[in-house]
Amino acid sequence: MSNGLTISEDEFISLKQKEQNLILFRNQVKTIDLIKGYKIYYKLTAIIGSALVIGMVILFKLQLEI
Repeated sequence: MSNGLTISEDEFISLKQKEQNLILFRNQVKTIDLIKGYKIYYKLTAIIGSALVIGMVILFKLQLEI
């Protein structure tokens, strides 16, 4: 058993209650850390995407001379 994310269901069931709770806790902490990482990534991509869209709007206005 290298970590809680790679054990089978049968292995999990055979563990003591305290070990099961510890594995579930570690998995939850790992999941929360991964979600935080994605939030930062999506914020950055939203900022970059917004800048690109604003740039495209400016270019279209210049091209159409509105």
